[in-house]
Amino acid sequence: MISLAEQLRARRQARKHSQADLAATLGKSRSWVASIERGEFRPKAQEVAILANYLGAMMSDTLSAAGYTPHEIALLGLERVALTRAEIEAIAFQAATVAVQLFQAAHPSKPDGETRLPNPGFGGLAQGLIDGHGQGDGQVDPAA
Repeated sequence: MISLAEQLRARRQARKHSQADLAATLGKSRSWVASIERGEFRPKAQEVAILANYLGAMMSDTLSAAGYTPHEIALLGLERVALTRAEIEAIAFQAATVAVQLFQAAHPSKPDGETRLPNPGFGGLAQGLIDGHGQGDGQVDPAA
């Protein structure tokens, strides 16, 4: 496998970018780019993601080229899947917000200004969002 240093240098030169150009594109210093091109250090996984994007390569291939072992790559993959409860709740909240926006676009408010869900199974979270109460109370609204 071709090293990350060789891949990066070849791609940069093919695009006729200087190390300074590449550094500006990646939001890094020219010395950072030069150090990687000389193979002086292994970039962090987050930095490898940026480099993979620049190279147009798969993340796992770029990690391998950067010297990460298959075991380290597997651990990084598992780490990405393991979300915290707060991250899961944030994703759920965002999804519920989008669902409410779509619902409101399809079902304009009644004359009294309230929008009620036609299906109480949709739950208190979405109804709370419609009513402007943040995340809702998690209870089904019997008035729906």
